[in-house]
This record gives sequence, C-alpha cells and structure tokens, in this order.
Amino acid sequence: MKRLDLGELIHGYCLKLGLLFDNYVGNTLILMYSSFNDMEATKCVFDESSWHCVVSWTVLISGYAKIGDVYTARLVFDEAPLKDRGIWGAMISGYVQNNSFKEGLQLFRLMQLSGIKPDEAIFVGILCACAHMGSLEIGKWIHSYVKKLRLPLSVKLGTALIDMYVKCGQLDFADEMFDEMPNRDVVTWNAMISG
Repeated sequence: MKRLDLGELIHGYCLKLGLLFDNYVGNTLILMYSSFNDMEATKCVFDESSWHCVVSWTVLISGYAKIGDVYTARLVFDEAPLKDRGIWGAMISGYVQNNSFKEGLQLFRLMQLSGIKPDEAIFVGILCACAHMGSLEIGKWIHSYVKKLRLPLSVKLGTALIDMYVKCGQLDFADEMFDEMPNRDVVTWNAMISG
C-alpha cells in the first residue's frame, strides 16, 4: 500500500540527518515522489540535491512522461549533460506512451546519430510507434536492426514485432514471427488473433 504521508515523514528524517547528499537516498526520494505523480515534490528534491546522476535524470524524465507532460520531460531531457541509454529510452517511451509517435521516432533517430545502441525496451517502444503509425518500412528496418544486433527474441520483443506487422497489414510476416518465437504469452496470442 502506497503512503505518501509516511514517505514525507522519512524525507524529513533524511533531511535532518543530512542524508539528502547521499546519491542513493536522493534518487530513492525522487522515485518515491514520482511514483505518487507528485512532480512538484520530485523536481524540488532533484533541484535541492547537489548531485545529479543518470538515474536522477531518468527518473525525473519518466515521472513527467508518466503524467503525460512530455513537453516538460523533453526540457529536462535536453538539460541532461550526459545521456545514456536509460535517459534516451525514458524520453522515447514517454513520447510513445503519450501517443507522440512521430516525436518518438525522431528522437530514436537522434539517439542513433549520437552512437547509442538501443536495447530491447527501446525497440519495443519504437515498434509500438510504427504499429500505431502504420510505418511498415521503418518497422521492417527495425526488425533487421534487431537481427543485426542479435538480440534474443523475447516474448515482449516478439509480440511487439507481431503487433507491428498485424497493424501494418502484413499477416504473413506476423505469422512467421509467431512461429519463430520460442516462448509466447497471452498478449502474444491476442496480438496474433487480432490479425
């Protein structure tokens, strides 16, 4: 059970004990306020801390994407001095989860130009964007890229590929992906049945 009042009490103790200067404690407080969608308190803890690591930036960006404020999330993303895969992924996921598919694809392209290699979660988000936009060519290119990187065909990644092919009207490719998957779950079956 989530209890903001208890979290605020612990925050007070951390403040009295000077623990806010501890990276782990500070990031945990940022995550705690973010999980309650209290972005004002989240940003306050972020601003008051003397350190900022990639985890801090990622949690802050994710918190804004979670409440649907992709504009502010992008401002925070642009301010981050060091952008690792987690920060890029948080912003791309934020765009996709808030139906800003074109922006998600554009940011994915910028990530590639920066030399950061995507991980499974980023690929799943981009495939979701392709599915919603009906961008078959980009989706097929992403599929080729996944193969080139030799990423294992997990349930999430395989399901995202199936969903993209189904929504782009390519049932033969979807069927082929379904057959290639070593494991499937209910979501995989639903994606295939919907085609």
